[in-house]
Amino acid sequence: MNQTVTVSILCYSQLDQAKRCIASIMQGGEDVKFILTSNGNPQVARYFTELAERFADIQVVINEANQGFWKPNNHALSLCNTHWLCLCNDDVMVKRGWLTAMKKPFLNDSKAVFVAPDSGCTALRNDFMGTRGTKEYCE
Repeated sequence: MNQTVTVSILCYSQLDQAKRCIASIMQGGEDVKFILTSNGNPQVARYFTELAERFADIQVVINEANQGFWKPNNHALSLCNTHWLCLCNDDVMVKRGWLTAMKKPFLNDSKAVFVAPDSGCTALRNDFMGTRGTKEYCE
């Protein structure tokens, strides 16, 4: 298939939840590429490397030390070669068809540049600076 989405997952120490997250995405019915970043944890680095050896569409970044959230995700953005990049926390569990739902604002509104799941302050709103379908921030 022709992937249009890269999913970036950053993990420091929660390997078990990252394993569940990755498995849910792989079983979620979407054809994606992955950028998996180990943020200073050798055990996470080993697991991500083993996955990349089994699946061609997984790229691994290994940081020797914890670099926080934004630096590794900005690096993932620079590595992304698909149309969209999805930053996914390592504790997320997705349902079948999740990316199809996330793509809808982009496909329905040419001004949409950033979307997030509907939850509290991350809810999609139509009142941000008069631009429909974009997000002010995610927490």
